[in-house]
Amino acid sequence: RIGISGPDLQRARIDPVLSQELITFPNFGTYYTIFQTTRPPFNNIKLRQAIAHAIDRESICNIVLAGAATPAYGMLPKGFPGYQVDRVQPHQEFDPEQARQLLMEAGYPDGKGLPPLELWVRGEPPTTDEWNVVVAIQQMLKEHLNINMKIRQHSTNAFNAFMRNHEIPWGFLWFNMDYPDPSDMIAVPWRSQSTGAGRQDWQHDVFDRLVDNAAQEFDNRKRVGMYQEAEEILAQQTAGVFLYNLVNASLSKPWVKGIDLNKYGDRRWSGF
Repeated sequence: RIGISGPDLQRARIDPVLSQELITFPNFGTYYTIFQTTRPPFNNIKLRQAIAHAIDRESICNIVLAGAATPAYGMLPKGFPGYQVDRVQPHQEFDPEQARQLLMEAGYPDGKGLPPLELWVRGEPPTTDEWNVVVAIQQMLKEHLNINMKIRQHSTNAFNAFMRNHEIPWGFLWFNMDYPDPSDMIAVPWRSQSTGAGRQDWQHDVFDRLVDNAAQEFDNRKRVGMYQEAEEILAQQTAGVFLYNLVNASLSKPWVKGIDLNKYGDRRWSGF
């Protein structure tokens, strides 16, 4: 069994033999951007919303990442407990016309008056796929909003230090699941925290109450519902721009026996 990604995954999908040996399953991690929402220009929710609607996630997933990802419109990945694409997608779906209208309402018609924006990226260099994604975002913002975006790279240590101190104006990053529960993907990275902790300065009282109450709720249906409501606030308020979830893929020969699929579609070696 071997893991594959990018162009290799694309080739395997169309190969008559390899396509029968291909195993794909969701990666429970989300790529997204954070904003410094207490200072200009990103304290302007209309600007954040315009950016969210100007990004074509389908193109990023199918062309830039060669089918190795699925679009994200909220924090919870596809297949994750509480996943609710129909509820969050309208708040962040690709809609250039709406994006231009929001940019005008933000006070920057056709990008006029808006200084060049910087998207901070973690890693010197980031992975090839990550770099290609941020370049695609740069091109989309120019094409649809006439916004000039610069890309600023930082080492992982420097990026993380800036992030903990809430000093990143606009940053591209990811969050991977620690355990399969919406509390991990919603409350852990997004619940308001003071400088020196957390990832961003965004705060929302209703969001905080929802995740705090969910943490004390024993009825699982109600608890998950609270996290879903909190996730919709994230998407609607554009606390972040949610981009994509990676797809794990591997090839396994049919004569390899004794490796069972788990409920996520993965094959583990335990018990082999």
